[in-house]
Amino acid sequence: MLIHERLEKIKAILAQNPRCGVEEIQEKLGVSRSTVRRDLLKLEDGGEVLRVHGGALNAGMLRGEPTYDKRSRMAVKAKRLIGEQAAELVEDGQSVFVDAGTSCVEVGRRLLLRENVQIFTNSIGLLQHAHEGVAEIMCIGGKVRRSTEAMVGGLSLNWFKRLKFDVAIIGASSLSVEDGASTTELLEASVKQEAMRRAKRSVLVADASKLEANAVVGFAAWDEFDDWVMDKKLPAEKMKQLKKANIKLHYPK
Repeated sequence: MLIHERLEKIKAILAQNPRCGVEEIQEKLGVSRSTVRRDLLKLEDGGEVLRVHGGALNAGMLRGEPTYDKRSRMAVKAKRLIGEQAAELVEDGQSVFVDAGTSCVEVGRRLLLRENVQIFTNSIGLLQHAHEGVAEIMCIGGKVRRSTEAMVGGLSLNWFKRLKFDVAIIGASSLSVEDGASTTELLEASVKQEAMRRAKRSVLVADASKLEANAVVGFAAWDEFDDWVMDKKLPAEKMKQLKKANIKLHYPK
């Protein structure tokens, strides 16, 4: 089978099953694992797939992600409510990691107004508000992901080796009552996971509509969070399920 024929067949396989393992592709094509890996690398270089551990994702699953600017104008009231509540969970004298989500930026803007708080962030969006406040703020650098204005990648992860936080404020692209929090991209997931590992307390900030969203890269189960700050109370059944994970839920009374 010629290489262009294999590539087309792999794309067809991923069109039917957006997440597929190397072994499954190997079996369907009748070629070696090394050939499948080389083909996936070529498709990734062309933006057709995203390689993940043990297989690949159809890159079409990640296309159409709203820009940071567009997301910052969505659910504005909900994000402000979340920002006010989550900022109250941070005590004076604490060090805080603030993630790059738009809800996280609302938390960060309120923390910037407090003199006795130390902020670390990978969010370009929050850094743009640094002049508004008095809190000490430090940038965790890395590769810029334009759609979320987040700094990610190996350079970012190296920064975390030197840092510890009292609190990590973490955003999510989607939530599942069964599976926890997800995002749209592996590098962002890695930053979120490392920040949570380095923090004494992990606070999820996300409006309730995220339970209806869809993202492909899971990064944390519910029991890895200490708190979830949301914009409104969830239906009783979902509240009951989440409380089993021993996560404290915060919402406007």
